[in-house]
Amino acid sequence: ADFTYEADGLTVKFTNTSEGATAYMWSFGDNTESQEESPEHEYAAGGTYTVKLTVANDDGETAVKEETITVAGAVKANFSFTPQTDRAGKFGKIIDFDATGSLNPASIVWDFGDGTVTEAGQEFTVSHEYAEFNTYTVKATVTGESGDTDTYEAQVEVIPYTELLKGGSMEADDAQYWSFREDMLTPDGSSLNFIPEFGYTQDHPSGGEGGCLRLNAEVQKNFVEGNFSLTFYQPLELVEGDVLEISAQMKWGENALDSGVLFFSITKDPSEFNMDGRDDVAFIQMFNWWHAGVKAVPAYDGDFSGNSDLEGYSGDRNSIVTYNVTETGTYYFGVDLRSVYGTCFGEDFFFDSLSVKVKL
Repeated sequence: ADFTYEADGLTVKFTNTSEGATAYMWSFGDNTESQEESPEHEYAAGGTYTVKLTVANDDGETAVKEETITVAGAVKANFSFTPQTDRAGKFGKIIDFDATGSLNPASIVWDFGDGTVTEAGQEFTVSHEYAEFNTYTVKATVTGESGDTDTYEAQVEVIPYTELLKGGSMEADDAQYWSFREDMLTPDGSSLNFIPEFGYTQDHPSGGEGGCLRLNAEVQKNFVEGNFSLTFYQPLELVEGDVLEISAQMKWGENALDSGVLFFSITKDPSEFNMDGRDDVAFIQMFNWWHAGVKAVPAYDGDFSGNSDLEGYSGDRNSIVTYNVTETGTYYFGVDLRSVYGTCFGEDFFFDSLSVKVKL
């Protein structure tokens, strides 16, 4: 028993060179068989297969020949890429590349477009860290089992993913990321002072997009007076030396006495977002409730700060406020709203595009 073969991609032509045989049984190593004398066989996929030829003569004598062969279809390079957007991934500077979708590969060479070329052998999944945010032409050259090569290239944008807040767009499915102070209930304890409605589209801040968070104050109309407060917040893992940039869009009020007290802040204790006994920073305060004779803060629609004409305003006057982190740990970013003694009785508040970014 003996044979030779010639491969053309996935198709292999076998030539029977056995002596004295009158019957033939081929096993191609992929669970298929043939009784032809010199068959041609097409494999479904490239790989290594053990081919077995069993021959017999008219006297019933048999002989066997086995040989391991390698077949490969035409090589076709391809890859996908995913940025690592967390702190460990340098906020997007580390990119994960995956070329396992290439057809019939045996080895690969990566050119990451920043002067780094890596002969990676059979490492078809790799991570690469870029020194700068930029756009790079990345090439993957794949060599097949038969020595043929193919190159795939793509433009890879390495951009910063420095947003720390989750769900800042305030769409309907963003509610999962925000907590609300459960102790801030109406006088009869029936509900929150303001009913949060995520993904609200009937009204919104002019600078927002899509849905927003509506703090529905309708429930307050059931009570003559009261201190209607609400805080919503979420945790942030911060590192000493981080410089944060905080921004938001908001809208409230139609009358002069529609504002009450409102401020954005970062604290280590989510139960103390008010200013009493606090030594952290309130990025903005808007108030009208304790200074008799002072003109109230007017209705507002826009960046959460940045309007230097607002009376009763304290804090930074830029539309993006910075905060310096002095100690590594868990912090909480929150918005605290208080409509004191009916100053914004029954008025809705709207928030959108909340953002806390690390400044690189």
